[in-house]
Amino acid sequence: MLILAGITAESGGFKEDALEYYKKLANAKVGGEGFEGVYRYLITYSFGKKDMESFERYKSLGKEVFPKSDYFDYDKVDFAVGLASGFEEKLKAIDELLATDPDNFKANQVLGEILYDTLDPREQEAVLPANYAELEKKMINAFSRTAKARPGYEIPYLYIGDHFINKASIVSEKRDQHARDMKARTKPGTMASKEDIAKRDALDKEYGETLEGAKEPYEAAAAIYAGKAELDIRDKQQYKKAASYLADIFAFKKAMAGKVKNTADQAKWAAEEKKWNDRYESIKN
Repeated sequence: MLILAGITAESGGFKEDALEYYKKLANAKVGGEGFEGVYRYLITYSFGKKDMESFERYKSLGKEVFPKSDYFDYDKVDFAVGLASGFEEKLKAIDELLATDPDNFKANQVLGEILYDTLDPREQEAVLPANYAELEKKMINAFSRTAKARPGYEIPYLYIGDHFINKASIVSEKRDQHARDMKARTKPGTMASKEDIAKRDALDKEYGETLEGAKEPYEAAAAIYAGKAELDIRDKQQYKKAASYLADIFAFKKAMAGKVKNTADQAKWAAEEKKWNDRYESIKN
């Protein structure tokens, strides 16, 4: 029997022989118990060889013969990520897909999420990649393409906003630590050193610039939420988060304007801060 010959060839490592046996079975649309693996083999083999025509053909045949199987609903993005092991391999697989289909919605979304998980790890002790800046640019580009491909979709904007807030929190910790150090080495009634003041101002600038990266994406997400007729609980939580961070961003801009006594900007940013605080309060759970 062809199925036994195919299994024997596959088990023995004779992939090309197994391929020919399985092709005959799939082309004849043979189904039933024990035959789904035939189509799975052909799909995986074709994808590995980057033969997308055969990949789609055997995926379609598999779905026709086994309509209840979820396996044949997976697309090339699922296979690219699922068959790859490790960050670099997954990145390479998605990049190869995007090389021929740069605006693929799902591929860009998955790429953005993979990069986000690497640049914004949950483990505090995780070591960030040496090419952080390059990967950050790549992540923002992927999410931007996702947003462009599906107008009214807020998720990519939230990812970008969250990334810059996470990044700003790291700078905030450095600001707080420097403030403590500066206080400890400055005698009461005396001015802090020029070096300490310069470092403080530099950290303030870095913090403000990092926060600024979250402003536009959060504003875009908030605009999408504001345009929805109904919001579920998760939507409301994300909307409130965006509004809260926007209020914080404008509060910091107001404070920095106050330091240089720019009353016009102070008033402008105070109005924005109030707007987002009011928006936050208006979103009822």
